[in-house]
Amino acid sequence: MRFFDTNVLVYYSVMQDEGKQKIAEELIEEAIVDEVFFLSPLVFSEYVFSLAKLGALPESQPLIDYFKQYVQEIPFASIVLEAYDLCYEIDACKSINDVIHLKTAERFCSELVTFDRDFRKLREFAGVEVEVLK
Repeated sequence: MRFFDTNVLVYYSVMQDEGKQKIAEELIEEAIVDEVFFLSPLVFSEYVFSLAKLGALPESQPLIDYFKQYVQEIPFASIVLEAYDLCYEIDACKSINDVIHLKTAERFCSELVTFDRDFRKLREFAGVEVEVLK
């Protein structure tokens, strides 16, 4: 499975950068066809929040409805506690959601895909491949 970070979904859904949107479209569509597309509940929540913040919620409703089917049920409490332990240890609790994404990807996926360069700092603590897109 491939874990997709929130920003990849947002670039897929809202035109902000043509190059990033094209990359997001290719990667997400390929993962769906290959049946390796993974969305965590936290990513889905951040996705809806981001669309609302960008004022793109009403027109994005069909995509939201489409992506709902890919949201995975996960043992969230244990992942959050693991993420807290790591973020506290490495002084990264201001980025706890990123660490939660990382811990979720470690448990269920072979790769985490993101445009967020902050994940470069987390690579050394990752038990999964982290692909930071450009």
